[in-house]
Amino acid sequence: MLFIGMWKALRNPNAHFNKNLTINEARNQLYFLSMLMYKIDICMIKAHLED
Repeated sequence: MLFIGMWKALRNPNAHFNKNLTINEARNQLYFLSMLMYKIDICMIKAHLED
């Protein structure tokens, strides 16, 4: 669900064309995706430790 929300926030589904991102926009989106992946990793580690 987090990634679906991220996709909807970063991409306008009503506009089906490639948007040219600035370097800063692309970097910010990658940071955001990296943060989500980090959060998933932490949850997976916690779930594994609880088993």
